[in-house]
Amino acid sequence: MRRQGTPCLCCYNRFKQKSENSATACPDLSGAGTPKTNACTVSDLHDYLYPYDGTERVFSSLRPSGMDRRVIEAVLRRQLQPNWILSEYDISIYSGGIGVIEEMVVQVQMPQKDFEDYVTERRFQDIAQLYTDNKAGELIWLFGEEESADFAGFLKAARSFLKEKKLLQSFSFNPDTAIFCEADSDVNAYDFLFYSDGSMFFVAFSQG
Repeated sequence: MRRQGTPCLCCYNRFKQKSENSATACPDLSGAGTPKTNACTVSDLHDYLYPYDGTERVFSSLRPSGMDRRVIEAVLRRQLQPNWILSEYDISIYSGGIGVIEEMVVQVQMPQKDFEDYVTERRFQDIAQLYTDNKAGELIWLFGEEESADFAGFLKAARSFLKEKKLLQSFSFNPDTAIFCEADSDVNAYDFLFYSDGSMFFVAFSQG
């Protein structure tokens, strides 16, 4: 089991691992509306994002939600390399009695070499290679292609699955765009990456 029962955005630092004690400037987290003058730690941000009150929180550069976008941007930017640029994102977080449900799509501008290094560093795997090696069973189930899972249908279903995400609904996949995932991705938790036109796109979901 992977990440089950544990909020993944802050605790696992999906992009670059940082020290739990590292701090970054951030807006007020008390709800008082006054900018916070001191830095806040991962723990501060975790408590703000995961209050376990049964409410879904949406942080998005694409749609209004009433949430302070500076909070999620502080979380995301602390996980990026200096030459990476946060472009767009759409993130929803629920925490309550049934646990944590988190879904996110993030676009980050970066050099292609950095993307390739990141894929290697994090040991993401090409989904086409997983299919060829007969290791894509969970992905076939996730994409809804269990009844007609030939290779072309598998790739088409993968792209359709990703295009359902709000940030990607108008995105057009090139035929040669490779899609990578964490090897243990399944219906309960998945991480996908792909690169296009100078940006990495990160698509993730976790529940538990």
